[in-house]
Order: sequence, then C-alpha cells, then structure tokens
Amino acid sequence: MGTLGRGLQCASLAVHRMRGGGRRVSRLAEPGRPGTAPPERWRQEAALFAFFSNGLSALECLGFGLYFVAAIVAPAEFARPPHRVWFSDVANAYQESFEGDSIAGELVRVNESPGLGKWKVARNILMHREAPGRHHYIGGEKSGADWLEEPLSEATTSDRRAWLGETLTALLDQANDFATERL
Repeated sequence: MGTLGRGLQCASLAVHRMRGGGRRVSRLAEPGRPGTAPPERWRQEAALFAFFSNGLSALECLGFGLYFVAAIVAPAEFARPPHRVWFSDVANAYQESFEGDSIAGELVRVNESPGLGKWKVARNILMHREAPGRHHYIGGEKSGADWLEEPLSEATTSDRRAWLGETLTALLDQANDFATERL
C-alpha cells in the first residue's frame, strides 16, 4: 500500500476510534452528577483523550494522504519525507502550488479555522500537559460542569464531531475533484 493509502487508512481508523470515545463522553455531565470518583473519572478521562486525539488524528492523516496526492502531480514541490508532513504545511504547499484549485482554499480555510484550533488545544493539553479539572455548579444560573472553560455536556463532543464530519467530507469532495482534474 502506498503513502496515500496509508494516510487514508489512518484517517478511517482514527474516525472509528474517535466515535467510541465520543459516545462515552456524552455521559460525562449527566444532571445530578456533580463529581465523579475513580475509577469512573479515569474512564471519563480516557474517553475524552480518545475522542480528541483520534479526531485530530483523522484530519492530520487525511492531510498526510493529500500531500502525497499532490506529490504525484508536482513531485518537486512535494518532496518532504513522510515524517515531516504536517497539516499546516500541506495547506500552505497546496496554496503555493495549486492556488486556483478549490482544494487549496479549503485546506487553508480548515487550517485557519477556530474549529481546528479548538481540537488542537484540547488534544495538546490532554496529550502533553494534564487531565484538566472540572468546575461543578449546582443550582443557580449555571448548572453542570465546565471543562476547558466550556460546559461539559454531550455538545462537548457532538458539536466537534459534526464539525469534523463536515470538514472531512468537504476535503474529500475537493480531493476527488482535484484528482479527477489532475491525475
């Protein structure tokens, strides 16, 4: 299997792994559960970690595969070794080499989007720094739990999952157009 195939396979596996984590996260902030004790808290942290790390990985893997699609078309401009391919570099390289193609604009839009920024912040905190605490509120204007300065609820993952699904679909549609026109 070539580099493109490995990138697409990686994206597919990451989406599959993320989906399981997202379902477990939706139970994290049920009403009447102001706090959790181990081992439930550990399960929750594992679910959040799985969701955010695999969700971002899906996008990064797709970017990796797209880099090597472009390498078929313009090998001199896309000559990085695989371990040096990052999503932001893919977006910039497409913009430089294929500015008129819609996929270049879509990659730049995704790369500069607040949605991607939120994924990166959550994943990087979970992977490299800590298991963020939660602020719990019972009664009053605010009820429930906050996590990373946002309400911890089903929307913590469902909104991000929707963004990721729309983003991956748009990129794959543009990639199909690019491949049809250029390959």
